[in-house]
Amino acid sequence: MGITHLKEALDLEPGYALAWVALAGAYSSEADRGWVPAVEGYARARAAVERALALEPDLAEAHARLGSIQVVHEWDWRGAERSFARALELAPGNAMVLRGAAAMASLNGSRLAIGLYRLALEQDPLSAAAYSNLGLELHVVGRILESEAAYRKSLELAPQRVGAHALLSLVLLAQARGEEAIAEAAREPHEALRFWALGIIHHAAGRGPESNESLRVLIGKHEDGWATQMAEVHGVGPAKLEKYG
Repeated sequence: MGITHLKEALDLEPGYALAWVALAGAYSSEADRGWVPAVEGYARARAAVERALALEPDLAEAHARLGSIQVVHEWDWRGAERSFARALELAPGNAMVLRGAAAMASLNGSRLAIGLYRLALEQDPLSAAAYSNLGLELHVVGRILESEAAYRKSLELAPQRVGAHALLSLVLLAQARGEEAIAEAAREPHEALRFWALGIIHHAAGRGPESNESLRVLIGKHEDGWATQMAEVHGVGPAKLEKYG
């Protein structure tokens, strides 16, 4: 419905660059969630953000959205760095720009990411995505209780946020709260992420058959695009998810 409404708005006002940025974000989310093939969804997203930049070359949100596409789909790290740098130059206090820059910092192994996410939340304290991504960064550096608090805040703001229940379950697992972790993972609305988390939790608990069953579901129903998560069920650490929401 969101894409439909954005298209209707652009039919009425095709020169509204921010609406093209929003449409690019919607197309990216559609691809990320597997509702359309990734190549198709990101091609649409790229076209929409290019339209925004053609209308307003100095629109910070458009440069940030382009950076997200370059990272997630095109694997163009240098291009993404340039896009986020330009976005920050144009709007250093913009929450969307700060979230994207934080994600880029994280991918570069920078601890600046935590600070950037906190700055983004100062600008937009109702962003479930920023809290979720902050929770992930805190988990990575071992600040487990702070990570749990960030995930719970994300879920307070958006109870059905994709990925947050699964990632919180792994934070609970890190605290040896196995049964709570299983219950939390079972609440994850995205099936692939639900079985990814359950597979890791069961594996850690030595429940081979249950972990293998989770892997069977992943392979049988979500083979396309979820190879990393399948590998993690075999014992690799938690993936970095939803960095550009």
